[in-house]
Amino acid sequence: MTNEQIARAFALGATEGENGTGSLYIEGPVLYSYGPHWPLALRKDGFVYVNADRYSVTTSKHRSALLAALQATAQATRVLDAPLDQMRQLAAHKEMS
Repeated sequence: MTNEQIARAFALGATEGENGTGSLYIEGPVLYSYGPHWPLALRKDGFVYVNADRYSVTTSKHRSALLAALQATAQATRVLDAPLDQMRQLAAHKEMS
């Protein structure tokens, strides 16, 4: 799947999937970019928390694909930016989603 397809799948509620290289993947309610050290987005309590920190050009492209998918699927009104530390805390407790 492409980055855009994974981002759209996440926006629509998918709980698994990955792009062709494995650099963008869904694990439960979390969308990761390049591994568990970088949770890109997380669904919790009707909101989508999006990592507001910057890391690399590719991760920025992943984030852009996600934001476009959220907007296209009418999820944009429930998006909250969160710093990396908060994203890591939320992802660590993803079973409580």
